[in-house]
Amino acid sequence: MSLYPRAPVSPLGISLIGCLLLLACSSGGTDGPRASGGAAASGGPGGTGGAGGAGAAGGAPDSPGGGTAGSAGLGGQSGSASGLAGAGGGQTAAGGIGGAGAAGGQGPAPHLATKVVVFLNGTCALLDEGTVRCWGNNDQRQLGSPTGGNVLSPTYVSGASITPGTRLSPVADLARSTAVVNGQVMTWPAYGDAMYVGLPSPRVGISAAVAVGATNFAGGWGSACALLADGTVTCWSNTRWSQFSPLDAITGVAGALTVAVGPTHACAVIADGSARCWGANDSGQLGDGTTTAPPTGTATTVVGLSDARAIFVGGGDPDGAGDANACAQKADLSVWCWGNDSHGQFGSATLGLDPANPIAATPIEVAELQGARSLALGGDHACAVFADGIVRCTTSTSPGGWIAVPGIQDAVSVATCADEATGHSCALIAGGSIMCWGSDTFGQLGDGNYSPTREPLIEAAVRVLGL
Repeated sequence: MSLYPRAPVSPLGISLIGCLLLLACSSGGTDGPRASGGAAASGGPGGTGGAGGAGAAGGAPDSPGGGTAGSAGLGGQSGSASGLAGAGGGQTAAGGIGGAGAAGGQGPAPHLATKVVVFLNGTCALLDEGTVRCWGNNDQRQLGSPTGGNVLSPTYVSGASITPGTRLSPVADLARSTAVVNGQVMTWPAYGDAMYVGLPSPRVGISAAVAVGATNFAGGWGSACALLADGTVTCWSNTRWSQFSPLDAITGVAGALTVAVGPTHACAVIADGSARCWGANDSGQLGDGTTTAPPTGTATTVVGLSDARAIFVGGGDPDGAGDANACAQKADLSVWCWGNDSHGQFGSATLGLDPANPIAATPIEVAELQGARSLALGGDHACAVFADGIVRCTTSTSPGGWIAVPGIQDAVSVATCADEATGHSCALIAGGSIMCWGSDTFGQLGDGNYSPTREPLIEAAVRVLGL
């Protein structure tokens, strides 16, 4: 018996209930639609590519211009394959790109030249590291190397040892086949000792040297002087095929600051601003107002010169015609010259010298050289670095004028050989490089070649290899 009264059932209700029961129990009907699956997960990102390879190594230490930076390494390979797709096939991530390789190291920079010395058929340079490199004719081992023949590019002067690879160092000053090393004067003469093998040896009897000057010319003649720390000067010379002569302590040069040496005479600037010269005087090259030489080893005062700060000496073979001379630059940068001007070496047509006997026994001002940075006197020519950094030279074929040397700018100093007919010249350039021009019969221009047909004229200069 029901606690609740039964509600009347309509015919429509009976019909709905029956249908629901049939749907729920029927085993032969069609399945209903499935629910949609979840979104597939995206694949994981690919792995990062490997680092690029290292750049190429820099160049060799002694190569011209130093080592070149290596190229950047190539990028690494793409990363590993993308992560596996999820159940629905998600998007795959791209592999990573390899990083660029590191640049190669810069090779060591070349050492810079600080001084250049020119002599008959050869050239030497003093480097900022305190070593010396030479090139040109080495048939008498005058380049300080045991190996004879022509040297076409700069080669280190050997140390005072037969051990391969040793280098003369530390060099404080340099002249022709002569250098100052730790106060000693080291020489490698081309003539003399039959047992000589090209290695530098100390000049006995000299100590506390601070600077040297030396020259040579055809036939093996030569002279040299050393400036000592106490302001005194000692000189020596060699005659053909013989050993050096005994040392001469020069009198009258106390307080010397600089010394310059030519084939027949030498000069020094004194601390009081005067200049003193000694040696031969047939061309008035001592500047004392005469053409008479003082006693050997005795200096005479250059007349009328004061406030001197630099001095330059020139001349040719003493066996030839007298053409020796000298010039000095004063503190106001004016240049005064004396001696022989028979080839127009002073580069001025307004000096007032007698054309039949162009000798100035006392200094005369050369206005064209006002402000010059450097001056070099040859036997029959001269070269100078002008205030604009251009090198200009006089020649025996066009006396009285200065001609620019093509291809040179920003020069610091200049050096020239005594003989224009067979000689060459070189300029030290700001930044430590060297440019040379003129005769190249023995490779003395230092560009790796030699040119027997190249004329000793003012023509385009070439750069010395590695400097």
